[in-house]
Amino acid sequence: MRRIRARRGGAMSAAEAEGPDSGPDAALVERLRRWIDSPNIAEELDDAVRGRVADRVARDWRADDASRAEWKEQYRRWLDVAQQVSEPKTYPWPGASNVIYPLLTIAAVQFAARAYPGIVRDRDVVRGTVVGDDSGVPAPPLAVAAGGPAWLVPPGAKRTRANAIGRHMSWQLLNEMEDWEEQTDKLLLKLSIVGTMFRKTYFDPGLQRNVSETVDPLRLCIDYNAKSFAAAPRITEEIDLYPWEVEEKIRAGLFLDDEYGCNHDAGDDEDAPVTFLEQHRRYDLDGDGYAEPYIVTIARDSGRLARIVAGFESEGVIFGAADHRIRRIDAVAYYTKFPFIPSPDSAIYDIGFGTLLHPLNAAVNTSLNQMFDAAHLANAGGGFIGSGMSLNSGSVRFQIGEYKVVNTPGATLRENLVPMQFSGPNPVLFQLLGFLVDAGREIASVKDILSGAMPGGNVPGVLGLAVIQQGLKVFSAIFKRIHRSLGMEFRKLYRLNRIYLPDEAGFRAGAEYFRVTRADYEQGSGVEPVSDPEVVTDMQQLARANFLLSFKDDPWCDGHEIRRRAFEAAAIGDIDQVLRAQPAPDLAAIGQAAEVQRRARRDAREMEIRADQQKVQQVSTLADAILHLAQARRVEGETGGNGAGGNGEGDGELAWLERQGFGTGWGGRAWTTRRSAALEAARARRLEVLGDLGEDSFRAWRHHPVSRAVLRFLEDYRDSVEQRMLGQWRAGTANPGAGARGARPRRRRGRDRGAAMGRDGGILWWGRRVMREGRILKFDQQEYVMSDWDGVNRAGYVPLDDKILVLADVHADMTSGAVQLPAEYVERQTLAAEHGTVIAVGPAAFRWNDDGTRQWVGQVPAPGDRVYFERYAGQLLKGEDGLLYRLMSQRCIAAIGTAADGKGEGA
Repeated sequence: MRRIRARRGGAMSAAEAEGPDSGPDAALVERLRRWIDSPNIAEELDDAVRGRVADRVARDWRADDASRAEWKEQYRRWLDVAQQVSEPKTYPWPGASNVIYPLLTIAAVQFAARAYPGIVRDRDVVRGTVVGDDSGVPAPPLAVAAGGPAWLVPPGAKRTRANAIGRHMSWQLLNEMEDWEEQTDKLLLKLSIVGTMFRKTYFDPGLQRNVSETVDPLRLCIDYNAKSFAAAPRITEEIDLYPWEVEEKIRAGLFLDDEYGCNHDAGDDEDAPVTFLEQHRRYDLDGDGYAEPYIVTIARDSGRLARIVAGFESEGVIFGAADHRIRRIDAVAYYTKFPFIPSPDSAIYDIGFGTLLHPLNAAVNTSLNQMFDAAHLANAGGGFIGSGMSLNSGSVRFQIGEYKVVNTPGATLRENLVPMQFSGPNPVLFQLLGFLVDAGREIASVKDILSGAMPGGNVPGVLGLAVIQQGLKVFSAIFKRIHRSLGMEFRKLYRLNRIYLPDEAGFRAGAEYFRVTRADYEQGSGVEPVSDPEVVTDMQQLARANFLLSFKDDPWCDGHEIRRRAFEAAAIGDIDQVLRAQPAPDLAAIGQAAEVQRRARRDAREMEIRADQQKVQQVSTLADAILHLAQARRVEGETGGNGAGGNGEGDGELAWLERQGFGTGWGGRAWTTRRSAALEAARARRLEVLGDLGEDSFRAWRHHPVSRAVLRFLEDYRDSVEQRMLGQWRAGTANPGAGARGARPRRRRGRDRGAAMGRDGGILWWGRRVMREGRILKFDQQEYVMSDWDGVNRAGYVPLDDKILVLADVHADMTSGAVQLPAEYVERQTLAAEHGTVIAVGPAAFRWNDDGTRQWVGQVPAPGDRVYFERYAGQLLKGEDGLLYRLMSQRCIAAIGTAADGKGEGA
């Protein structure tokens, strides 16, 4: 697959757009490029097209809004209950009790009180994460002794960059976006009530900075039955703009110069805001049959089209590798969804305490109001007065301690007054009320111990901590979802910084001034929120810090870091003034220890190779003895010696050897056994058999002090070939081209030629023959070129072979026609292979999708990793001087030299 890759501002190089420009969609590509940079695509459209687009947007918005009508009604009820909004009651009588128990309010406030400090803690909202090994790469001991730097890559280089990214993004959220923290506080409170909130993240060209603002779900309309938030066909936001803001956008060229009217409910207020609908949707605006992502803005009440902009970027347009036609256009995501608890009916809007507690809260309110009404009746009294009693007055009112004089006898007075019997609140209602309140608090995880009340004097501290931990399980799951959404929001900000951040920017955090570069974001260091979904109380943080302190003196743990974390858990400020700095590491000791480890590994490997060679020699000796014995018996049989047993037995043993493949050709069983044993030894040192690279490489190589193991292998190979040739001549089986039976074997010419050429010359002659037969041993090492991994496909060079390596860059020196690599490069590459960071590339590493895209199979590099693809393959041999040499053809050497001089393609 190919992509339109744009630089900052949308401009693309000719090389980057060469494929799509030459395909059948060339005109379409040019139009898409223009629209990506256009502030308002609607300027290019006629009135008919504008009207169709505006009508479609309004019609689809009304359909989506109708699908969530019931949810909107419930949403308003939840907010009324949470805000203790009551209406006058007319039953059982006008003005009856209408008290709202704050069950939902307490749950929301308690959750926000726990969540807010957990997210915004010590002003470190964002922290950068390190991907891969960050232990550094030490320099060779000889280089350190010569006064060179102690580290090729210093330890903690990735952590330094990650800290810079986290510090800068935290400053952006808390200082540059002054209302982000306040909006986050409101988001958490409202999220617990309604269950779903949204954040919109974008770059504001007017403010020249990133913006991440909270969007109320009532004003963000999505089809209620959509599969998921990411797959929703449309997302429509209601945006209110004051008349002067509309005029500013018209003058800036962002809105069409049109009359958008005012809202129907604005009344006589001339400064009332105008509501616009900003709809993120797909629409086939160019008429090619494929709906592209756009952002369309219309006036809600008048239906006038105001703006159309591209909802995609250049890098999101993907073309087919073969026909250069557009295969897919990825939309840019601006909104982040914050869920509370997933909806059981898989609706797009999740549930909160409003859904869970509103029925219980209504039942509690009913019980409570009935008790108040019953108490009011019992306290107010009332009854019947008989006709035989007359007070000669209307209503009688008493003051405290007052007695009234009446003309009626006492007995008659008692008989003519019959009070109504109101028993007062029913005790069952008290029990029911307690049951309902406990059930609601159970759902909301609002326990007395979690609210700060003591669990009791006889409860051990560990038990109280366990009770808190168990009671916070629900909160931990909700925190995990918020944590995940914050990570999505921060990744959007990370992307915006990579695109819009200046090459170098400075900012002040406290009394210190820091600098950050756009390259810090481009090189890759993933970000995630600092809030831990498992740590939601100070007591838990302190408990974990105490657990760590028990390992402060453990030799396998970093005591300095443990103490730092304990101070951080206790919220101690200025930790660097309390903790003494760690002493600098002894670089000489580190280098000596590394050298000792390398020597130990080398000696162990050599011992394994010697043991394997001894096994090979035993097999070869046994095969030679069998051959000589068989030949002797055969000679005896031909001369008549030993009669019956001569010919038959000798022929039988020779036939057995021939059936095993020993006596014919160049691939006999003796050599096969010998070669297999050698390969087993090779695998122990990550060696393998390669093909021919040509005489020029071997000639360049023989001038270097190669290892004795390689020379011994060549000599043993020469001797085994000569021995088999001699055995075949004696047995009467000549090699191809050797002449008739009984002729002198050709090995003498080889031996004489080797003797005439000297030791190196003989080895070179036999080395050429070895290389022609593909039996030279080499380390499994390659030459790599750096590229940036983008997480989907790969930007940069196409791999030429079947391996890539995720490692730091290593430079090789040219030495007499061979490439000399540092020994620690081999060690790091070997360790990388053992730890699984060597990833296969090629047909087996990719899976082709139906749309023609390639997908990785197996371990995949993380986005932003520095990936090194194999470019030049060569044979690496370790010499007697302990250095590693690469045998390469003159073509590869010339290519590397040209690239180093800047005359050809570079790494």
